[in-house]
Amino acid sequence: MSSSHYLLISLSAGSLLLLAGVILWAVANKVMAASDGDRFRSLQGILRFFSALLVLLGAFFWSWLGIIPGGLWLLAIWSTFSARNRAGELTALWTLSIASRSGRALGPEMWHHMDRIQGPARRRLKRLAVMLGDGEPLDLALQRCRVLPRSCSMELQAGLDAGQFPAALQEAASRETQRFSQGPHVTETFSISYFALIVDVIFLIVGFLMYFIIPKFKKIFEDFGTDLPEPTKLLISVSDGFASFGILVVVLLLPLSMFAVWCDMHARFYGWREVLERCAGSLWPRLRIPDIWRGLAWGIRGGRPFAESFAAMTLGHTDGSMRQQLRRIAEQVRNGVNPWDALVGLRWITHTEAEALTRAEAVNNLPWVLDTLADAEEQRWEHRLHYAIQLVRPVLIVLIGLAVAFIAIGFFLPLVKLVNDLA
Repeated sequence: MSSSHYLLISLSAGSLLLLAGVILWAVANKVMAASDGDRFRSLQGILRFFSALLVLLGAFFWSWLGIIPGGLWLLAIWSTFSARNRAGELTALWTLSIASRSGRALGPEMWHHMDRIQGPARRRLKRLAVMLGDGEPLDLALQRCRVLPRSCSMELQAGLDAGQFPAALQEAASRETQRFSQGPHVTETFSISYFALIVDVIFLIVGFLMYFIIPKFKKIFEDFGTDLPEPTKLLISVSDGFASFGILVVVLLLPLSMFAVWCDMHARFYGWREVLERCAGSLWPRLRIPDIWRGLAWGIRGGRPFAESFAAMTLGHTDGSMRQQLRRIAEQVRNGVNPWDALVGLRWITHTEAEALTRAEAVNNLPWVLDTLADAEEQRWEHRLHYAIQLVRPVLIVLIGLAVAFIAIGFFLPLVKLVNDLA
């Protein structure tokens, strides 16, 4: 069977698997929307698992030979899921804000607004309403249901502890909606998927040339009794190396490509700062300091001690190491340690920021200063990422240009050498 037959079979199988995965995912959503209970939730989880497996297998069949549509399939599917997930978070946040301002019990009030909600937000809020109806405390129910976005979860948990939950929800919903509608400026000028697509195009073109053109070059040079140029031999050696480890290269590149698409889609709807926080939050706690500052501001407005606000923020969407550090700070503050000194000791804030917070506390202007520092820190991260990407982008372009130049020279020199030899 020729390579064209293998390619046709691969593309056909990939298309069928991708279509089956999308249909199965839609069926899983319909099952959950039409029914309640843990049994149907388990069935939905099983259907979603097999749906994701079919989509991954389909993308693998589409992209195992470097076919560009495989990456485009992944990009389109992941973009759809990311947009639905982000829109669901914002819908749930606004629904909670409206329900909490009514002054009635939150669980029954959410059921009142449930009919106008569809998609992921409906499922999350339905689970939260069921847990609240079963007597679960609101702070623990919010932690288990993951209704709150990661970027403001600690702030809202501290606002709930301080009795400022409705106001904190409204402010967080407005801020997150504005961030979502405007979009991150860095994403507009940088895309990992764009460079990955260029690399895929290079692999596709070079693979075609190496498979169809280079053997003819070899035959021509053998007939004339001369050798290929050294750059061309080096290019053939590199190509043969990739061909020898083709399966291993695919196994390594597929997860990396999926991770690149995930980073792009997550940055498009959440921002690059949260991508870094998800990937290196435990190593770089400074990324979550705006959320902590806003949580402390709500605690001060509600008259709560600093130690209690730090303890409440451990229920937010944080990793284990950050929760442990927040508990340690709360314990130190209870023992009489200044909270700003404790944060400086962990290198979460600078000495200059600690001095500014101490002076603001002395003049009873601390909540405003905390909110201002949080906004300034987020803007500072955005500018830093923008400058870093302006440096990384030309480096990537130069590397791709060098690769293209090497390939072009490797294919052009045999013609020059053959003409010289014939002359």
